[in-house]
Amino acid sequence: MLVLINRLLAAFPAGHSGLGAEVIDAYQIGLAEIPVEHIAQAVVNFLRGNVKGHNPAFAPSPPQVVIEARRIWKNSNGGVEPDLVVCSNDDPAFKAVEAMRGRPILTGKSGTATFRKSEIEEAMEAIK
Repeated sequence: MLVLINRLLAAFPAGHSGLGAEVIDAYQIGLAEIPVEHIAQAVVNFLRGNVKGHNPAFAPSPPQVVIEARRIWKNSNGGVEPDLVVCSNDDPAFKAVEAMRGRPILTGKSGTATFRKSEIEEAMEAIK
């Protein structure tokens, strides 16, 4: 994923200004749940100028890339929203799933974990 992000940012004239670790982290956090093939297609769409509303003079923001990658993912999934949700470790859904599983959930540097929507619904129902 890092190679794709670097390739995307390098292609835009203003893409290198302020390109620090926190910028790369923002892309990685936003894109963490999305399959790499959909991220790659989103990068291609931005590089070809095929993303409606994007100003090609500037690199797309992390949310713009996430929105495009999720759109591609949704379209590849028959128009159905992907069944994944990212929750921070202080989110009630995170705590509910952790309680239902009966063990601590490991998180990365971002302090988040990805769950199936159905698992969250089941866990939230169990604590009612």
